[in-house]
Amino acid sequence: MVSLDALDIGSWVGQYLWPFFRIASFFMAMPLIGSRNVPQRVRLLLSALLAILVAPIIPAMPSVDALSWQSIAVIIQQVLIGTLLGFLLQLFFQIFILAGQMISMQVGLGMATMMDPIHG
Repeated sequence: MVSLDALDIGSWVGQYLWPFFRIASFFMAMPLIGSRNVPQRVRLLLSALLAILVAPIIPAMPSVDALSWQSIAVIIQQVLIGTLLGFLLQLFFQIFILAGQMISMQVGLGMATMMDPIHG
């Protein structure tokens, strides 16, 4: 029989769940995968798969009790970092979209941006 204690569960949380929260929040906010066209289940499965693949590579996480306030604070921190990274990637993509629109206005293709079905 396998016995589980709080330290084992805490190490699993630190090893798998914290990277999962960061990757999942990144996928929810990034431009291509985070769009409405990709179902949330697909994004969650991709983030779970990536977290399982990345977990053995990352360095050891600090041992924190899985059901403590400190663990909840770390989870919130991971979600904020992943969301910030996703929005920064979205900002990077928007720079190129804006540059393309400015160039098209200068060249005389302004009507094409008015009829853009992707960005409304």
